[in-house]
Amino acid sequence: MRSSLVVAAAFLAAGANALSATAAPALSASAAPRRIILFDVLDTLVVDPFFQGMHKEVFGFESLEALYGSTDREAYEAFETGAIGEAELWRRYYKDGTAPPDGAAAVAFLEDNYDYVRCMRSLLGEIKRIGDVEVHALSNYGPYWRNIEAKLELSRYLDWSFVSCETGLRKPDPRAFEDALAKLGANVGRDTVVFVDDNEVNCDAAAKLGLSTIHFSGDSAECRTELIALGFTELRV
Repeated sequence: MRSSLVVAAAFLAAGANALSATAAPALSASAAPRRIILFDVLDTLVVDPFFQGMHKEVFGFESLEALYGSTDREAYEAFETGAIGEAELWRRYYKDGTAPPDGAAAVAFLEDNYDYVRCMRSLLGEIKRIGDVEVHALSNYGPYWRNIEAKLELSRYLDWSFVSCETGLRKPDPRAFEDALAKLGANVGRDTVVFVDDNEVNCDAAAKLGLSTIHFSGDSAECRTELIALGFTELRV
């Protein structure tokens, strides 16, 4: 089995290409209004394998609650902001000093189980065909976003512009949203800026900064309806 470090390195080139067309240049205040959608990725666009039995198959715990009780959450958050690397994550994964889990097995499980959330690939395709909608990822995730890209080619539909391990900022920190708006040159008073996430806390944080939000419930039809209500009328079927 390949080591997790080798796996991550294998997707580095794909990741670099996916990041190359990220934030749009800033526009002047007099520019025409823009339409921008910022999508969370895990359990909004892509199934999160962590909740697909990983706790038992990879880590050997009978429940997610038992796994949560044993892991060092601070280590994982540091990994998601790029503060520590993969080897350090696995070394610190259990807070009681238990022997580290098999990182290669964990990465292999993730890769095997990444898939689009039902019907969201079709919705992304429809948004892409509109032509004048800017679509970006705004995701809390580590460098395994490259593995998602290698398998699902999400960059066909969006730019991987704002992944926490690259920006150093995690939602719901307001700076994560402020950073995205600044780099895009977006003005929430002029532009339509929509944030879509399955986490209500993240949506609330974005709304406080003036973004329109959609709390994704897993239903692509409902997401489509809410986007139409926010002005993306081309999505009517």
